[in-house]
Amino acid sequence: MTASTLTDPESPRLRRFIDAVSHGEAGAVDGLRADLVASGGPLIEQAERGGLLVTFVCVADARTVAVDSHLMMNEAGERQGMERVPGTDVWFQTLYVKDDQLSVTYRFLVDSSMALLSVTEIEEIAQTREGHTRFAVDRHLSSRPDEFNPDRIVLDGRVSFAHDPDVLARVDDPDDLLRWESVLTLPGSRPVSPLFAPTDTAEECLETCTIKSAVFGDEREITVYAPPGGIPAGERASLLVVLDGPGAISTGLPALLTRLIAQGDIPPTVAAFVHNKNSWSRSEEMICNPKLVDQYADEILPWLRERYQVSDDPARTVVGGGSYGGLGSAWLAYNRPDLFGNVLSLSGSHWWGMRTSFGAAEDSTVYGRDDEPEWLTRQFSTAPRKPVRFWIGVGTLENQHLPGGITLLSANRNLRSVLLARDYEVRYHEFHGGHDRAGWRSAFVDGLPALLNRR
Repeated sequence: MTASTLTDPESPRLRRFIDAVSHGEAGAVDGLRADLVASGGPLIEQAERGGLLVTFVCVADARTVAVDSHLMMNEAGERQGMERVPGTDVWFQTLYVKDDQLSVTYRFLVDSSMALLSVTEIEEIAQTREGHTRFAVDRHLSSRPDEFNPDRIVLDGRVSFAHDPDVLARVDDPDDLLRWESVLTLPGSRPVSPLFAPTDTAEECLETCTIKSAVFGDEREITVYAPPGGIPAGERASLLVVLDGPGAISTGLPALLTRLIAQGDIPPTVAAFVHNKNSWSRSEEMICNPKLVDQYADEILPWLRERYQVSDDPARTVVGGGSYGGLGSAWLAYNRPDLFGNVLSLSGSHWWGMRTSFGAAEDSTVYGRDDEPEWLTRQFSTAPRKPVRFWIGVGTLENQHLPGGITLLSANRNLRSVLLARDYEVRYHEFHGGHDRAGWRSAFVDGLPALLNRR
């Protein structure tokens, strides 16, 4: 993927627009707006050399604008900002893309001081709670969706930052934390957005409860989905436990479950969406923390099985999540295969393991436990085989260089290979996308039936 510039815009439509502006043509901006509405967001054009030209356009009176998307990063984890067409509030960035099956999320970062940080620079900042909060707030409050693209996913900071007083103190109105990200789906991609659109009953099937956690010395919220048709008398539903639960809810997973159950693609399933304590806690708890195992085994699962009509068969229990949630899910099953017999790992952070990654201190455990990456994969390579099935999904764009000479893509490939060598049942899928919920939606569509439906 390569980008064009203002002095040499590869997009024919942008060339016409820039030429019209330079000649003072009235209605040039309105004409571009009309084309963006018709295209439903970014302009998609055929490139003369084959492949596609994807042009992101943001209309904003701003000092800087950048596209926040995995699509914009090179293998070094670096990105460029958008260019402003002189005399207008139109900002653009054109990419040449060979893969017409890509589906990624994106948002515009307007006047963000951290918009162009590389992956390494982000991790160097985010390894402390203060740095993590500063970065998260900057990204969230400076973001806006593509006004021309109706396909959006909610970024509800009112939930993810609900227990972050440092964040709440920075906003006058909590509703300012409600934002969206847009979804780009190229012509060759399988359209899955309709499967996640709200249904008449999906939201009614959700119940949010608070439980006490003696393990962590606090309280945790859990939002539980129960199938709209109920569970037949004398039977027990399968159980899906999702780490980073609110993010999966806003992605539309309850609506997908309702559709999959109605179509007979999965059996009646209860889903528990587990909330994080705050936006930082996942960076402490999901990194192969023994306390996470104790919390789920001794507190969350017993509470669920006492309150809901769910199976206690590990073969009918799936634990899943994305990024650190994928790592945490594999960690839970590694330790308690008697409870979790299935893992759904989406872009799992299986690179984790080298404690000095991104300049962390020798005694830090934020990024690892020893001097090598892929710590959990190495545990699976030597431990006795466990009765656990895996569905592993990772994006083709997740090829940015990480400490230890690996990428997130290669780390997931390595986990697959180790598990197969140890005779685990593994389904592995590289979706056309990046480290975001657009790719994870397609993974949910394929992964849940594979793990939950044993017919």
